[in-house]
Amino acid sequence: YRKLYITGGYRMKRILSLLVVVALLLTSFTIPVVNAEEIEWSQDASLMNANDESGVTYKLTSDIGGTLTLTGQEIAIDLAGHTWQHNGTAIILNTGSIHVYDSVGGGTINVTASDAINMGNGTALFENITIKAGGSNMDAIFCDGGNLTVNNCTVSGPKAGINVCNSSEAVDVGARSVVTVNGCTFATYAGADKGIANCANFFIRIPSLT
Repeated sequence: YRKLYITGGYRMKRILSLLVVVALLLTSFTIPVVNAEEIEWSQDASLMNANDESGVTYKLTSDIGGTLTLTGQEIAIDLAGHTWQHNGTAIILNTGSIHVYDSVGGGTINVTASDAINMGNGTALFENITIKAGGSNMDAIFCDGGNLTVNNCTVSGPKAGINVCNSSEAVDVGARSVVTVNGCTFATYAGADKGIANCANFFIRIPSLT
């Protein structure tokens, strides 16, 4: 019995030693800050939905680039004072929902050669940010369906700040967009046509617009 006791104690010491080594190895790696609701983010936007996650808030810790395409996911992005700079469309919303806001101030989506936001359907909410499109004949937000709300933003594009163009409107009245704009500034530049344009019937609420 004594021999078994000594062997068991030796094995226990080895296990404890291995656990200590594993713990030390783990502390030597940089682990992203992740909790159930928020992920600190500094990578390309295209990687945000790589795991097909919903119910997540991505908080930027640096300026980023890239295109985020959503098909069914529901996410939020806190620009946190940073710039999302890209030469192509920054956000393509096919279905699902997205909420982009700024908790610090100065957050900007700046696209140099395309529409900044392209909505095919789904629900989008933009708050307290600047959305700017560049290039020829481009819109800051091109909305071809879904529900769009823009609160306290500065929105500008060479063609229009918001262009609502429901291609399916003629055959499906239920597909029309609902657009709500509160307290926004539509900054014209480079010969921009107008703040809000439309090439089909749509319903728009503008409680407060400058």
